[in-house]
Amino acid sequence: MLFWCNIDRNIGNFVAVGKRETGIAGENYALQWLKLQGYEILEVNWRHHRLEIDIIATINHRLIFVEVKTRSNEGYAYPELAVDQRKQRFMLTAASAYMEKMQIDRPFRFDVIAIMMQPHLRKLIHIRDAFFPNSAL
Repeated sequence: MLFWCNIDRNIGNFVAVGKRETGIAGENYALQWLKLQGYEILEVNWRHHRLEIDIIATINHRLIFVEVKTRSNEGYAYPELAVDQRKQRFMLTAASAYMEKMQIDRPFRFDVIAIMMQPHLRKLIHIRDAFFPNSAL
């Protein structure tokens, strides 16, 4: 399922300068968006060795692993396209490690939040069930 919206004042006003700052601002937007939608945030930037999951949340007894991709320029392609099969495998490995470490056995899904931050337009796209474990192998 795909949901998109223009980011408005309810989510905040972040100013991004460089690539790292743009990424941090995007993650902050995504966190605020998820909270406004009723998600409970469990972890932010959770790491397993060299792998990282941007956001781990829960809603309706389902565990949600979220990858956030932010761009400030459409010239670099749409942010959601950066979650390729390699990134999906990394997320699956890290998610499995998280569930094992926390001894969690319940339904889960992988979401992607893509954010385009331009001076006069900010757009958020939330792709629920962006990929499935079998497709990442």
